[in-house]
Order: sequence, then C-alpha cells, then structure tokens
Amino acid sequence: MDLIRWVIQVHNFVNVSLGKPAYTDEAVLAIYANLDPVSPFIKVNIEQINAQKKKAYMGRLWVFLFITAVCLAVVKWAHYRYYYYLA
Repeated sequence: MDLIRWVIQVHNFVNVSLGKPAYTDEAVLAIYANLDPVSPFIKVNIEQINAQKKKAYMGRLWVFLFITAVCLAVVKWAHYRYYYYLA
C-alpha cells in the first residue's frame, strides 16, 4: 500500500502543478476498485488461467504434430517416387 500511496502523491503533485484537482487515497482506491471488467483488487483465478494456457499449448502442439506428419509424408512420398519411379 505504501507504493500505491506514493504513486498517488506523485500523481497529485503533477496534477497540482498542472492546475488539476488532487485526489485522496480513498477516492483513488474507490475508482480502481469499481473498474470494469478488470480491477487490480480482484482475486485472480490461477487455476483457470493455467487451464487456458494448457489448452492453448495443447492446441499449438497438435498443430505442430500435424504439420510434422504432413512434412514427413511428403518426404516419404518424394523419396519413394524418386527411388522407385525415376531411378
């Protein structure tokens, strides 16, 4: 909380030097607590984030495996064609 208060004080210093209104700590915390859709004060569901990362990783893995299988099939086809038909 000390870092947040310090940032608020620095922000207020800049606001006062620019002729803008200064905010209290409570007002700033209330503003950020009511943000939608994401608030820095909400609890993060790490399990859900890890599940999404795992799902994305598995999707990339399947794409990689598919591309690898296609490349191997093309190489085997070219090898078969070259050695048995053109030799």
